[in-house]
Amino acid sequence: PFFSHDGLKIYFVSSRPIDSSIKTPKDFDIWYSERDDLKSDWSEPKNMGHPINTEHSEFYPSIAKNGNFYFTRDNPELKQKDDIYMSENINGKLNAPKILPNTINSEGYEYNAFIAPDESYLIYGCYNRKGGLGSGDLYISYNTKNGWEKAKNLGQKINSNKMDYCPF
Repeated sequence: PFFSHDGLKIYFVSSRPIDSSIKTPKDFDIWYSERDDLKSDWSEPKNMGHPINTEHSEFYPSIAKNGNFYFTRDNPELKQKDDIYMSENINGKLNAPKILPNTINSEGYEYNAFIAPDESYLIYGCYNRKGGLGSGDLYISYNTKNGWEKAKNLGQKINSNKMDYCPF
């Protein structure tokens, strides 16, 4: 799950059907619940819908302070595995998500992105990437005036010879 910066929304992933009368799980979608203030009860879960959710799986939301929405999407049309996308928040509305560049994404699996509140860096997991220390490692990419730098493995002090992920 990911809490909004004001603590009034919680985003999470579920395979629950959108229609409660259907009992068959669907692909993974991003959902949220919200509340009026920090002491209020949470609302019923709401599916984020288009343009975030598609007929493919979406998961691992992370939100910058300006509302830009980062998440992982499984998009078989790209002939890659899971990739990290960003949907820009323009006046409170999320635009069509764009895949992040190849300095971050690869032909393999990228997932569990954590975006810095000011979007200055992104930490995320990569599965079986060449040069990795284990089956999954954490990588970091810095957002510069020239765009996202080539991601770097966070090294032995952070990563192990096991599956390292979830930089939250």
